[in-house]
Amino acid sequence: MDKLDIQWGQQGYITYLVLSGSLDSDTSDLFDQTVTKFIEAGHRKMVVDLGGLKYLSSAGIGVLVGSANELRENDGDLKLSAVPENIRRVLDMLALLDFFEAFPSCQAGIDSY
Repeated sequence: MDKLDIQWGQQGYITYLVLSGSLDSDTSDLFDQTVTKFIEAGHRKMVVDLGGLKYLSSAGIGVLVGSANELRENDGDLKLSAVPENIRRVLDMLALLDFFEAFPSCQAGIDSY
């Protein structure tokens, strides 16, 4: 599979992560470590832009859900943006579009806070 590239930025108190490549069993640890680093630094509100993601495995879904749960336990949240149609279908089949708020763009996700 492709590697995972994570770009990030901040707007006010919102941290956004822009993913490209694959979020799978080989790359989920990188994503988890990145989110953990932000949580430990006090970041609580995140938007994860999936627009550049080509592949999302069950391991990737697990780390997204785990990250969202960790943030929510700490008075934060994790929202998704720019979810590609093939990934949206999988999340919909798993009823995770009810679990995650998803927005058409990263900026729309940021603005929702």
